[in-house]
Amino acid sequence: MRKKDLTFIDILQKSFHIYCENIFSWLIICILVYMPMNICRYLALKNILQSVRTINLFHVCMNFLPVILFEPLGIAAISFIVQQNLFHKKIIMSEVLDNSLMKWRKLIIATTLYYLIVSLTSALVLPAIYFFVSFYFYATIIALSEFDGMRAMLISRISLLNRWFKAAGLIFISIMSSVFISFFLVRFIPNDIGNYFATKLLFDFVIDFIDIFFKIILVVWFLSIATIKIDEGELSS
Repeated sequence: MRKKDLTFIDILQKSFHIYCENIFSWLIICILVYMPMNICRYLALKNILQSVRTINLFHVCMNFLPVILFEPLGIAAISFIVQQNLFHKKIIMSEVLDNSLMKWRKLIIATTLYYLIVSLTSALVLPAIYFFVSFYFYATIIALSEFDGMRAMLISRISLLNRWFKAAGLIFISIMSSVFISFFLVRFIPNDIGNYFATKLLFDFVIDFIDIFFKIILVVWFLSIATIKIDEGELSS
């Protein structure tokens, strides 16, 4: 893939094409990755609310733990499928899942480090935003190369040196679009729910399935400008 900036229309077209071509793959990722994450978060939050009167930092971390464990796994799987599509290769879900699981330890370590850096700099808003954007694509790099967490984050930052504001804009648009859709769909959840857990799980499933499209947009754009040979795991000259 040529390393040149795609127009926003190019990104949307490629992303929509990849999204529509791999509906079954996204369903599998939602069922095997995001659904367990949502179940763990729901159970953790329910246990916290039932056992304590006040929520402290420890409880917040426990509720966030499933995100650290599962979210990067989902992004890794999405990134691998996007790369396969861009290189016109056949998608084999067993290979996608094997690749993601092989990188799971690296992903967990990198994700913990990523959120730790952002959290420690959160008192100073601008540094936190800078690191959040600069290191954002670490999971994609780990999924598609042999780099470990710290190296992947540094490569992400190097790749965005001259495109940081464009990356920030795309990330902001993707996140806000997902949030807007969530707020729009939540209105259709009835107030008198007989089985809140099942309804919440279904709602989260729909949101995650839609959110994959916005993740694809970011991966497609990043792979078009990345300063590494993703398929070889080496720095490009």
